[in-house]
Amino acid sequence: MTDVKVPAIYSAIHGVMNELGVDKNGTLPGNMGNGKYITASDLSAAVKTAFVKHNVVGFPHERQVSKEIIIFKERLNIAVSIETTYTLVSVEDGSNMVVSGVGDGLATGTAVSANIASTNALKNVLMRLLLITEQSVEDQGKEEPKVTRAQQAVAKASKPTSSEPTVDSMKADIRKRFIDTGLKTTAQIAVLSKAETAKGVTGVTVYQNVIAALTSEKE
Repeated sequence: MTDVKVPAIYSAIHGVMNELGVDKNGTLPGNMGNGKYITASDLSAAVKTAFVKHNVVGFPHERQVSKEIIIFKERLNIAVSIETTYTLVSVEDGSNMVVSGVGDGLATGTAVSANIASTNALKNVLMRLLLITEQSVEDQGKEEPKVTRAQQAVAKASKPTSSEPTVDSMKADIRKRFIDTGLKTTAQIAVLSKAETAKGVTGVTVYQNVIAALTSEKE
């Protein structure tokens, strides 16, 4: 029977997985339940120590997947998504393996958001490689998301305002102000409306012009 020599990189990663332990020193914000989680800095520090012990070095290659500029309350924010590929190499025999992960970053500057995305991608790589999970974070992701004040403001700003005039609301306004008060008859209003449409005016503008003309008459 021929002995099979396992590449040193696999033995090294096995040793890292066997020894690695990382405490959950981070605390999620209130809108995410205040649960505990593993910070990227704690994870990286622990893995670095283990990699040095087991003679592993890593070479990163990052690729920007997307970049979006978001303006909210006159503040410019930049969202960046990064895909990171790491080639892990054993310094004992040169054997290697390739692992990858993704990360997002949001900040007021491109460089800062890219750094945040890079850090998140590194954490994603290490947790997937070493089979580490964060149950509190994943459980929170299954719950109904809580809407922040900023998100509420954005939604409110993007919602069409109900105060915008419509053809029906303009007709109702004309009836209330001019027909019901006896200033004009329905026939007279119809004549004015037809005069506007004959000019090529359409929609709400027809009745806005009619109201403008009737108001000027009153004055």
